[in-house]
Amino acid sequence: MSYENGSATGAPLLTDAPAWIETRVRDRVERGDHTVFVCEVVGAGLKTPDFAPLLLSSTPWNYGG
Repeated sequence: MSYENGSATGAPLLTDAPAWIETRVRDRVERGDHTVFVCEVVGAGLKTPDFAPLLLSSTPWNYGG
């Protein structure tokens, strides 16, 4: 799998992905056996403008709330 280093953080970004996002961790919240990381977006882009994302509404899944 090929990657390039992100310009803002140096994190690996997959070169074959249709889009990318770079974040910096700002906080972390631990609850039970889960850890949620709160991040700030520092970079994002779209490599394939005509890419059709998988939407929750097009799957049999649903989340109540």
